[in-house]
Amino acid sequence: MKDQELLIRLKSELEFLTRGGYSSIFWRPYAVFENSFMCINPTRMNRPVVCQTCPLIEFVAEEKRQEPIPCRHIQLNEFGVTPRELPEWGSQEQIETVIREWLEARIKELERKITTAIHDQPLPAGSIDETHMKAPPSGINGE
Repeated sequence: MKDQELLIRLKSELEFLTRGGYSSIFWRPYAVFENSFMCINPTRMNRPVVCQTCPLIEFVAEEKRQEPIPCRHIQLNEFGVTPRELPEWGSQEQIETVIREWLEARIKELERKITTAIHDQPLPAGSIDETHMKAPPSGINGE
């Protein structure tokens, strides 16, 4: 999945969370990403698509990527809390705060990455910026 598409999905997930989406449904915090529209196995039955192709796999530690449900092993904060541990970790509000902060941090990282990639691209031939950088034709500026 391209960074731009992942960014859109993360922003949508953050918006869902911010609007109280998890408080209005039966929610299993340990399955926060499985219950998300981001999940590539929306029916949750037999996992027809291999989770290693999930856009969230890049956030899973290398040693946990072969787990049956790798997204449950995404480290959500500096204490190493993962979705598997969320039910024991705190209240619904605390859990949503951790997820919100994780989403906001990933969104900022992706926005920086995308912006940097755009600025690092070479300018197309004949672009305005390129033509302004050329020396003026002879006869201009008193030559």
